[in-house]
Amino acid sequence: MNKLTVVLVMLLSFIISSHVIAEPYADKIKITSSTSPLSQMIINSAKVPDSSSVEISAYPGAKIFQTKDAGEMTANDESYKTLAYIKLLSTDPVEKVVAWYKEQLKTYTYEDVFGVSWVFWKGEGEFNGLDIRLRTTIQNVGVSEAIAEMEYGKDMKGAKSIIEVTYE
Repeated sequence: MNKLTVVLVMLLSFIISSHVIAEPYADKIKITSSTSPLSQMIINSAKVPDSSSVEISAYPGAKIFQTKDAGEMTANDESYKTLAYIKLLSTDPVEKVVAWYKEQLKTYTYEDVFGVSWVFWKGEGEFNGLDIRLRTTIQNVGVSEAIAEMEYGKDMKGAKSIIEVTYE
């Protein structure tokens, strides 16, 4: 092979590899005529990350409702960095979603928070699922019931579970 052929092959390989389309983490919820203006804004502004950029898998069939980039937050006059999160909705009941995450996140610690939600977190020890600082600075998954009367229940027909994935 001459040098020109080698250079062309390398250039072609680079072009092909740089144009590989990454798999989205999950699909967004479809906006319908019953979607409220606020929810339309939230859904439209959600940035869908590549599945390879999130260590925690999306629950099968769950749809993205909202996302937030990593940033900074202030609480009690103290600033700290926050992780990105993805909020998804699923038509499966909480029990089924929790069972799936128990299988997927075997190295995570988890607990039922007052019988209304489940939290899975990376690491060991205590985790106060109601502490917003912990929920935004430690990689975790929260699963709770999607109540039909609330906005979430109106935005995805048959939504039964809200899944919030906070990731590095």
